[in-house]
Amino acid sequence: MLRADSKNLNVRFATIPCTKSLFLEGTKHVVPLAWVWDRGAREWLGQKRRSIANDPVNLLPVKASLSKGAKGPDEWLPPLGECGYVARFVRVVKSYYLQPTAPELACL
Repeated sequence: MLRADSKNLNVRFATIPCTKSLFLEGTKHVVPLAWVWDRGAREWLGQKRRSIANDPVNLLPVKASLSKGAKGPDEWLPPLGECGYVARFVRVVKSYYLQPTAPELACL
């Protein structure tokens, strides 16, 4: 079960099946906003920028120690659940018609 403050989308905690409760510090974007900016969002109007920033598909509950930065899956993958992460990444990229580079496309 995922609990979040619906106003600012701050994750409080999540329970992962077959494990104990996992306390989380917040969220990261699956497709980082700096990555998005470099691949087309600089041309977008404010509403579309806000949309991708707040899209639940593009939000990932994380521990404080996760240091992903603005990297795509060609440079960073989570320690667990790589396939699901890449699938979400591709879903967001396609939904917002982003333009990955050739090496990034090869990875996806």
